[in-house]
Amino acid sequence: MERGVLHPLIHVALGTANILGLAEGDPRIRPGTAHFMNGGKCVYNCAYCTRARTSQAPGEYLCRVPWPAQDEDRAYEALAERQDEFSRICLQIVNSEGHIQEASKYVERMNDISSLPISVEMRTRKMEDVETLLEIGAEYVGLPLDVASREIYPDLRGGSMEGDLDFLFEASGLFEGRIGTHVIVGLGETEKEMVEVMEQIAEREMPIGLFAFTPCRGTRMEKSDPPSLSQYRNIQLAKYLITSQRVEGISFDNRGAISSFGPEGSELEAIPSEIFKTQGCEGCNRPYYNERPTGRPYNYPRDLTESEFQMELQETRK
Repeated sequence: MERGVLHPLIHVALGTANILGLAEGDPRIRPGTAHFMNGGKCVYNCAYCTRARTSQAPGEYLCRVPWPAQDEDRAYEALAERQDEFSRICLQIVNSEGHIQEASKYVERMNDISSLPISVEMRTRKMEDVETLLEIGAEYVGLPLDVASREIYPDLRGGSMEGDLDFLFEASGLFEGRIGTHVIVGLGETEKEMVEVMEQIAEREMPIGLFAFTPCRGTRMEKSDPPSLSQYRNIQLAKYLITSQRVEGISFDNRGAISSFGPEGSELEAIPSEIFKTQGCEGCNRPYYNERPTGRPYNYPRDLTESEFQMELQETRK
């Protein structure tokens, strides 16, 4: 780097930076997707997000993962040399100043130096933003919903859940097969609310990514509890039954918790073990995004062993 010359920076998730040779270390589980992010604080103020406007979290973190800033040109060179290590590029776009211009630049530059498909994850209610990114080379745009409860949505995320759902559904109709979303389990929603939202999304044949709420230092929800494994396994199983159109009546108790999976609930051994793996864009395994390297993960970043699968099935019976 030339002395005295300021070069633009891009944030690179630590596991990605390790594989690209931009940071020292050898990940225990190698990420299947190369993750990049723009800088700055978000204009939104989501209660659970480390990039929120009033968050006091360390500046280079997204959730519990460090994303060290790297010289942009050096990051592109490393990606061009080692793109075969990944199956996809994912751009996490923070709604900071000039974020659409930066996102567009990233997509164009990465398309020039790589043949990998590109996903862009960002919050927007402007259809022209989505159209721009798809037209210049993004394969897929994720419009995160995050919160599955209409009651707590305005406080935790801001805005209207109905408005964001309407925009999401409109975008999926205009750009069929190129729009998806994700939801976060454990923010205070009931299992019934989560199931109802997933059913609405699945009706549009949109992919649904699942995350577990992770309390992160410096956020408004840093002292809140994460979901239990049983709660998360219930939602993973419910999502599988919903998206595979095998559900015939999930029922709930008076607290909104799943009390039965219906007729399919008696055939759990026939459920594929893949439902407990990371769910999102094809090829993405997000190792340790929601969990620590020790202990049982919410999302397995690899294939499960038979004993692990049977152990996780037991969580849905609790």
